[in-house]
Amino acid sequence: MDGLGVLERALAPPEVWLASLGSQWSSLPSFILFFGVLFAFALVAWKFGASLSWDQAALLGSCTMSSVHAVWCCVAAWPELAKLRHVQLDAVNTPSQSQLAQFSLAYMVADVLFYLVPFTPGDFMFLVHHCISGFYVLGTLCTGVGAVSSMIMFFLGEVTSPLLNAFTFMGTLRQRSRTCFKLYEYLSPSFTAAFVLMRTLLGVPLISWFLYTLIARSPAIPLSWRIPMAACVLVGITGSQAWSAKLLAGPWARLRATWELGTAKMD
Repeated sequence: MDGLGVLERALAPPEVWLASLGSQWSSLPSFILFFGVLFAFALVAWKFGASLSWDQAALLGSCTMSSVHAVWCCVAAWPELAKLRHVQLDAVNTPSQSQLAQFSLAYMVADVLFYLVPFTPGDFMFLVHHCISGFYVLGTLCTGVGAVSSMIMFFLGEVTSPLLNAFTFMGTLRQRSRTCFKLYEYLSPSFTAAFVLMRTLLGVPLISWFLYTLIARSPAIPLSWRIPMAACVLVGITGSQAWSAKLLAGPWARLRATWELGTAKMD
């Protein structure tokens, strides 16, 4: 599909879009329902199985959805990415890539909706993250190209999510179990190291290449979509660097205190 064809599709009348919904987004409602049922089941299980408050159970219910999405996203994306002979961010979506994009969009939609429920935690940063990620995926589905680019982004971002979710699980339960407390203490540096490695040390150069390729070498994605999609990526990687800095602040403060204490003893 050339750039002109994609542009014509993007500017098509509403009836053309409605006709394409059945084939292009056919699995989205089912995936949203899947995540809704998963959240409801996890909410009840955490609430009554672990005797948590509703807001704690809702947080862990969200983490349960995140874990399922992250694991499947990485497991399903890896074979698709491994067989690529060269990376073309504006390649026409294959059926499997479209399915995976719908799966990710459904997760973002479901999690945003449940974060808006009164008893769920109001995490503004997660809402922003889901909105910009969802908009990017929406762009790949609306234009019919670029789903492979969302797979690259989600693989890079979600590969550390199981550690983050395990850290959140143990952090919520650490006052109830000594084992959970020990695991929480162990997971803290492990998650920090993994996150900084993937989002900063590897992420910054990869996303820099990604942004350049998306903006300058992806003509099949209409400019009206390409620019806001690139803006979403830029906001996302900037937020990741802020989070990396926050995660490193604690270890850096402890290292500095240890160094100053050792220097004082030598004096």
